[in-house]
Formats: sequence, structure tokens, C-alpha cells
Amino acid sequence: MGKKVKHPRQKEVDGILSELLHKKENAIEEKILLLKDFCAHLKKGNHETSFEHCDINIIRDIVTELDRKYNTNYFRDMLGRAVRANFGQWEETCIKALKNESRDFNASLWIYNMRMRFGELTRFDNTQEEQKTQVIKVRLTLDNTSNAVIPGEITDGTK
Repeated sequence: MGKKVKHPRQKEVDGILSELLHKKENAIEEKILLLKDFCAHLKKGNHETSFEHCDINIIRDIVTELDRKYNTNYFRDMLGRAVRANFGQWEETCIKALKNESRDFNASLWIYNMRMRFGELTRFDNTQEEQKTQVIKVRLTLDNTSNAVIPGEITDGTK
């Protein structure tokens, strides 16, 4: 058998392949760094949509790709820990305010933030029946000697 002939530009091809492989490894490293930055962003209490580099869907894709590449759940767990730490930040803020440890707590702003994060708790879709209200009338009397209000007759509001 004859000697294997090398392609005249084999060194150039090898160099290009090596460069592409190096770029691919750098891309994986960049994805890991991006995920770490995103997790740090969440741990500070920031919302996932305020991350300037990409949105949560890209982060989820990166997590799936990395977990598949390395056959692990490490990156999914890493993201889960950051999400829980994010919730913990806001929970801690509220608990401090409820214990009156934080004098500058703005309840309206906190409620607005929670609604933006988790949505309205009383959200109804259009297919659901409207809830009917019922009027109840209670006749109250005032005791002049003790200035106490005394409940009296209760009716369903139709009388």
C-alpha cells in the first residue's frame, strides 16, 4: 500500500477546525457565565424580565443544553436555587416590615411588585360565571348609656 497523501492545505484545515472547536468551547463557557450572571441577578431580588442580556426562555434553553451536554441536573438545580433565593428576598422584606423592623417599607409598592411577579390572585377568565352579590341588611341601635352599637334584626335586603 502506498503512503497516505496529505491534503496540501491540511494545516490550514486543521487550524480552522481547531479554531471552531475552541470557539465552541468558549461558547459553552460563555453560556455558563451568562447563566451565573442571571442567577446572581435573581438572587439580588431582581425580576427575570429585567435581565438585560437575554430573556428567561433563552436561559431555560441554555440550562437544558448544558444539562444534556454534561448528563446532569446541576444547571437546572442552580437556576432553581436562584429562583428560590429571589422569592426569599421578597419574603424577607415583607416579614421585616410585618415585624416593624423596616420603618421605610412601602406596602403599596410591595403589593404592586408581587402582582407584577405573580399576577392577580382573583383573576377570572371570561367563561366563568359572574359572582352574584347578596345584600344583607342589619338594623343597628345605639345604647345611649354605654355608647355601644347593638345589632338587631337581620334581613336579606328584600324588605
